[in-house]
Amino acid sequence: VTIEMLKHPNDDAAEVMGGDPLLVHAGVVVPQQTKVRHPRTAVGLDATGNRLIILVVDGRKPGVALGMSYDELGAEMIRLGCQEALNLDGGGSSVLAVRDAATGKMKILNEPSDGRERAVANVLGISIDQN
Repeated sequence: VTIEMLKHPNDDAAEVMGGDPLLVHAGVVVPQQTKVRHPRTAVGLDATGNRLIILVVDGRKPGVALGMSYDELGAEMIRLGCQEALNLDGGGSSVLAVRDAATGKMKILNEPSDGRERAVANVLGISIDQN
């Protein structure tokens, strides 16, 4: 797994996803022009490339959550141990859900800014093989 900026995926790439902007490169925050705070979803990798960090930030809820700017998000990803990090999406589509092992039902863990899960075309799904 890598996080890198490409114009086109490599011919041998099996799985590719897009995001923007790059938040952290070589352990340093990549400065951004946009300073507004919004809900955000980001992924990052530690220095070994073996640990994936996923962060969902709530926002647009005065008194509850303000969101983060890209620079704040980059700094938080570094604090969480990221050497490389990428913003995936934001706003109402920033949702973190897990499947309850006992019931098989999905449970939303954050407070989406729309007040509910938003229908989106793409998701990042993580499956853990227990075997």
